[in-house]
Amino acid sequence: MKRIKNHESIYGKSFKPFEVTSTKRKIPKKSALKALKEIS
Repeated sequence: MKRIKNHESIYGKSFKPFEVTSTKRKIPKKSALKALKEIS
C-alpha cells in the first residue's frame, strides 16, 4: 500500500521518477500509465 502513495505523488508529473520507484523496474512512459492502473 505504501507503494501506491509514492505513485500518487508522482502521478501527473514527469514519469521519469516512476522508473526509480520501489518497483525498481525500468518502465516506458506508456507502460507506466498501465502499471498505475493495475496497482490502483
